Amino acid sequence: MGPLHYSNGLVSRLTFSWLNPLIALNKRRPVEASDLPCFDNHEYECENLTEKLDREWNREKEDAKRNAGKPSMWKALFLMFSFQEYATLCTLMLTYSVTKTAIPYLLYCLLKELSEPSPQTNAALLLGAILCLYAGIKSTCQTYIEYRASLFAMRVRTAVEEKYRYKHIE
Repeated sequence: MGPLHYSNGLVSRLTFSWLNPLIALNKRRPVEASDLPCFDNHEYECENLTEKLDREWNREKEDAKRNAGKPSMWKALFLMFSFQEYATLCTLMLTYSVTKTAIPYLLYCLLKELSEPSPQTNAALLLGAILCLYAGIKSTCQTYIEYRASLFAMRVRTAVEEKYRYKHIE
């Protein structure tokens, strides 16, 4: 890991403020690989992903034998990931949906307030601030949904490709 300390707090992740020390360092000298934070995680290693898929696939085959059914690769792939990962993605998707639905209504309320003969400035400012906040939340959620979905896809692809490769090598 590089010499800089990187926080993993929620606000830090959402605002990418963990990059600030790296940007400041880049002003003094070129950034080197040793300066970057260590993103090594056992969860993302190819061998570990393949082992997880093998474990879940074997469990799925055993369950299918016991229940006289067919094993499902989709179920094995689904079980490779933790409940927390799915809960995070679902929470982001729910928040995104709520803000996406609320923004047009807030805009309607703001325009209605401003079209009044004597609009209340405080109400209009509050609606405008909430509208901006919701737009920011919506775009942040959309970015992280795309990121998490891409991460899921890369992990599934890696595990499936390795399983396929091992199957044809053996």
